[in-house]
Amino acid sequence: MTDIACCKPPRRNRPARLLCRLLLIGLVLLLLGWLILAIPGWGTARVIRTDLLETLNAPILESPEKERAWPSIRTGLAALGSSNPLGPDESGVPVSQQDSFRMLDVIADLGQAHGEADDDALEKLVRERLLDRVGATLGDPGQVRTWFEENQPVLTDLREAVQRPVLGIPYWIGAPTDPDDRRYFLDPTIHDALAREGWPTVTGGLPGLEIEITVMSDLRLLGRLLCADASVAVRARDGARAVADLVAAGRLADLLVDRTMLIEQLCGHSIRQLAVNTLVGLLTNHASAFTDADLETLERSFASDRPGRYAIDMTGERLLFEDLLQRVYSDDGSGDGVFRLEHAAALGGGPPVPTSGVFGTLLGPFLNMYIPSRREANDLFAEHLDLIEQGSLGRLGEIDWAALDAVEDRAKPRSGSLTDQLRSFPISLFMVGSKNLVTANQLGGTERAGARVAVALLRYRRLHGGWPPSLEALVPDLLPSSPRDPYAGAPLRYAVREGAPLLWSIGANRVDDEGSTPGTGSDADVAARRFERPEDAGSLEPGDWILWRGPVRP
Repeated sequence: MTDIACCKPPRRNRPARLLCRLLLIGLVLLLLGWLILAIPGWGTARVIRTDLLETLNAPILESPEKERAWPSIRTGLAALGSSNPLGPDESGVPVSQQDSFRMLDVIADLGQAHGEADDDALEKLVRERLLDRVGATLGDPGQVRTWFEENQPVLTDLREAVQRPVLGIPYWIGAPTDPDDRRYFLDPTIHDALAREGWPTVTGGLPGLEIEITVMSDLRLLGRLLCADASVAVRARDGARAVADLVAAGRLADLLVDRTMLIEQLCGHSIRQLAVNTLVGLLTNHASAFTDADLETLERSFASDRPGRYAIDMTGERLLFEDLLQRVYSDDGSGDGVFRLEHAAALGGGPPVPTSGVFGTLLGPFLNMYIPSRREANDLFAEHLDLIEQGSLGRLGEIDWAALDAVEDRAKPRSGSLTDQLRSFPISLFMVGSKNLVTANQLGGTERAGARVAVALLRYRRLHGGWPPSLEALVPDLLPSSPRDPYAGAPLRYAVREGAPLLWSIGANRVDDEGSTPGTGSDADVAARRFERPEDAGSLEPGDWILWRGPVRP
């Protein structure tokens, strides 16, 4: 009996044994849970089915070289950049391309001011803006006008270039592939280094489409220069040249709106709005510079603006999201799959991080408890883009804001917690604010309609010696119909006040304030141009959206 008692384990080891058993049970349960979570992903792997760049570039490469506007635009912008009136700096070193384009940006500002300010104000503006922006001075407004006159051959080529059917800028990852694009976009030092090393190749990772920001900046600069030249031209009583500039700026906007990516379309909207605002200002301040033939040309250019041309197209965003999904999800062949942590590590094209290998394999199934499946992510993102496209095509009063809110609420993290961040991945990476997108087409169309009415009003005055009593008097000889106010669903408001025509929309507060404007801000119409939802309209300051306040004198 004594021997048997001696063989019993000490009592103090029993808690340790119990802990070991519990740990073992926990590991078994964890393994079972991991197996349950991992089974749906077994037998599936990542499959790259679509080449994003090939898809984006296919329609561009199918267009003949002679139909592409970009090669001539690139040549023209480079020529304008080299015509910098500053020339070499004090040390004799030529101005860099970056500084040269910064100078062109200032010239565009100063040229635009020619349509807004008198000579004394212009001279002050020239000195102030140049000293503030580039620390130098052109001397006087005459030098700005001289610069535009001397560069008319280049601007003429640019005006002709934008009349081609397609913009024709290719998409790329990393550095441009076209040698001419490399010379244009890259600093000479970088370009020479890449030439010595050979063309770099980029493999893996989510394409960054590096072209977008740089090219959009340059094309917007071109739009600003064309509008600035129009302002300079009316000072010289050259209405035909001003019209050619404004038509070219509008055509450049059309080329961008026809592109695939959202940022390109928004840049097109911006250029078109700038051209319309420039025209409206010139019709107010320099109407006599335009002949009857000039006004007829402007009317024809607006008449070609087909309905829905500026509606938002989310094709590019769909392609980008599809490319993301195929890179970070497995593919079961039917449109579904699970998130693969080991592939998400190299999205930027960099080296793998410790989320690959064993760690990624073990952690991945647990992350998929929260991260949506491939089909769930794709369906939710597609629903969001569908609502944006539908809203962009419809009227402001018909936008389904509740549906848009519901989709965005499901896609955005409700808090900063890790689980909420995971539940919104990867949709939150690509979600875009819907408010301005769904209203861009309607509000931009209203601005263009206002400019078209302004042209028709001036033509009527020249024909009849006075302003019409109503917009209906313009139909059908000068206008096909009275444009509608997107906020009211009724025709735009019009009146003659103290001998000058006034054209307005009731604006975002949806109350006709008889053509008065909000009392705050340097631009009295800013608040009215931004769409506010109907439930928020009552909180807005009273004021209408003034589309045109015409001249009193002929």
